[in-house]
Amino acid sequence: MCRPTEWTRPDTSQPLSRCLVEDPMDQKWASISSALYKAAAQTIGYRSRKHQDWFNDNSDTISNSLDNMHKAHRATLNDPSASTTRQQWQAARREVQKTMRALQNEQGT
Repeated sequence: MCRPTEWTRPDTSQPLSRCLVEDPMDQKWASISSALYKAAAQTIGYRSRKHQDWFNDNSDTISNSLDNMHKAHRATLNDPSASTTRQQWQAARREVQKTMRALQNEQGT
């Protein structure tokens, strides 16, 4: 983390990055930042991800709900002016959401 605040005389034997004089505040901030990161990692730790087995375990239930919703949606697309098919599609969407949330809550994810 070198800011180009001061330039030294270019030396052709060194790469351009070596020609920049590093700011002492950048060095201090880098050391403070790394110390804070290490302390937080040791104290709090890292977040672990949970595998979503609930989805695989309930794939039949989920696919049946989604199939019903897709059928209702196709019926709505075929006849957009019919209010009953639109209501059936909306009810199917709500049912899918309700089913998915219930399955997630059962597994505690």
